[in-house]
Amino acid sequence: MGEVPLSSEFDVAAFVIHVGVVHKSSQQKRQWVFVADGSILSHPHELSDALLAISFCSPSVDCDSIVPINYNLVGSTVGFCNIIKCAKDHTNHIWVAEATDNSTHFLSYDGANSKHLKDAAASADQWAKASILMIEKLKGKVSSIVAGKV
Repeated sequence: MGEVPLSSEFDVAAFVIHVGVVHKSSQQKRQWVFVADGSILSHPHELSDALLAISFCSPSVDCDSIVPINYNLVGSTVGFCNIIKCAKDHTNHIWVAEATDNSTHFLSYDGANSKHLKDAAASADQWAKASILMIEKLKGKVSSIVAGKV
């Protein structure tokens, strides 16, 4: 993430740690998704900079059951395309990105728009399978971040 210029679009395949609740404002729904791929964890006990928080916004509609990102994606490796790098959250030591109308996410890497993430997805999936304790620590960090912002 450090190499991606601020405000640039990028693609990532990462393991979903947490899908937040949808918060409604006057004209939008906002939802935060926290992911990690293991690539920035240089030390197994270091959580600093290990998370990417992605903000999803969608127009607020009358149907309350529609969420930008399904809660069932927790524990899955997901590809996210065309998300925008935002300023880093130095308070919580996490990278931040925002989904736009051009952003997509997917679980299958066989389509023309997602093949370039196939190796990254396999690597993130392999990391997740070997890092159960680290993922639990990251879940704890996310819980403390979410509790502090609600």
